[in-house]
Order: sequence, then structure tokens, then C-alpha cells
Amino acid sequence: MTFPLICSRDTRPETKQPSVVGPGGVGQASFQIGAAPPIAVLLACSSSPPKPEKEDRAPEHPTVHDAPAADTAPVAGQGDVQVRVEWHDVPVVARASPGRTRCGTARAAAVAPTTMWGIPEVVVLVDGASMPLGEVKVTASECAITPRAVVGDRLTITSSAPGPLKLNLAAYGPEPESIDGIPAGIPVLMPIAGHQVTRTLESGLHLLGGTGTGDPIWIVAKPNAVVTDANGQAVFKDLAAGSHVVTAWLPARGGQKPRLVTAKASVTAGTPGELSIDLGQ
Repeated sequence: MTFPLICSRDTRPETKQPSVVGPGGVGQASFQIGAAPPIAVLLACSSSPPKPEKEDRAPEHPTVHDAPAADTAPVAGQGDVQVRVEWHDVPVVARASPGRTRCGTARAAAVAPTTMWGIPEVVVLVDGASMPLGEVKVTASECAITPRAVVGDRLTITSSAPGPLKLNLAAYGPEPESIDGIPAGIPVLMPIAGHQVTRTLESGLHLLGGTGTGDPIWIVAKPNAVVTDANGQAVFKDLAAGSHVVTAWLPARGGQKPRLVTAKASVTAGTPGELSIDLGQ
């Protein structure tokens, strides 16, 4: 094993004491403690004090550089809400057919509840929602127009009737129940089966009906509207966090009066929310 050479500087004065027998013979001085070191040791050691070795370690207080200023403008959180429209105690008359069409088929009832009381084809509007609008397609026969409610700002009508059809497209108003009665509209002529007509709609509610075609259908050209699906559900995405007014609107149809129920939905950023609305309220 090799030991490192450790040098130190002795600051005590050099002294010489006589020795009986020294390295140079009788009467020569020998070096004792405190004497100058031998020449070989002096060559290996520096006459100046040794410099302390640098330690390879992080400083106790590292320098912290200021981060660039960030944009402090608040970013509004967003969340989704699923609205379920129900009707637990639906009157029998609302579930029954109001009569026959001129084709001899049963007219559609006002509502067709699911086994879990969900109500399809209800228009749901959420304050502050902004859903993309686009083209919607409906089919007109000599006995009915389907589906009974759609959301979009471009309407394409296709005839499935064997003969000519004369329909009427009317602007109803900006909101549900905003005016009374059915306003006069513009005629839409469908000469043969397979014929298509496309119309661009202004923002608001529109009615499409015709003689003998049963109840008119509703076209909602509003970005805050969704029609409930077969389970009675409507989903709204990217709503601003906070409270929103929700309106469930069942238009007049099947011989029944319209129903309008309002509730509030609380939206939490990043967390899907749910709201149930009972049309029987």
C-alpha cells in the first residue's frame, strides 16, 4: 500500500544539539525534532503552504435566474354537460296516437317514452353553448315529414311521395313560444319522388309542414340547441365553467300542447356533468 506524502511547515526555530555520535562522526551535530528536514524531503515539498483542494460539489446557494414573465391572463375552464329529458308520469293521451293519416296509418303520438322515461325528439337549449351548425336532411311523404325536430342552418328536403307535394316553410321566431300561431311562409314544391330542395335558414326557429302531412316539423337554426336522441339525452361540449340556464322544449304535436321546462346546470372545468329535467314539472 502506498501512502500519500504529507508535508507540513514547521515554524519552530532550528536548533542544533551536540550528539555523541552524529552522522558526520564524533563531534558533528545531528538534527533533532524541530530541525530542518532532509534535502530529499525538501525537494518533494513546497516551501509555501499547500493550497486547499477544491471540492466537487454544488454550491450551498445556487444562483436562481428569474423566469421570463408568463401570460397572466386567466384562461376560462370548460366542461361538458349531458342533459337527460324525462317524463315519469306521462298521461296516456300524450302516449296515444291522435288519429289516422290520409294514408290510413296511425299518426305519431306526442311522445314515445323509453323504458327509463327518456323522451326523444325534445329540443334542448343551453345558455352560452355554441355548437357547430350545418346541413340537416328531412324526408317528406304524402302522410308525414320526418324527423320531427332537427338542428341546423341548411335544410335539404327529399320527397318520397309518389306524386307532387306542396309544403310550407315558415320562420317562427327567435325563441320557443315567441309568437302565437303558425306564420305564413314560402311554398316548397316537390313534383316527384326523389326531388330535393335545399334552403339556407336564418338564425331562429322554422316550421315545415304541408296539407295531409301530419304535424309540422321544427328546424332549429341556433348554435345552443341539441335535439334529444332515442334515449332522451342531449350532450353539450366545451361549455364555460359556471352556471347555465337549460331549457327543454317539447313542441306542440300529436294533439298536445307544448311543454317548456327550465333548469340550471353547473359546469366544472374538465369534469363531465349531468342534468335531468322532468317534463312533468
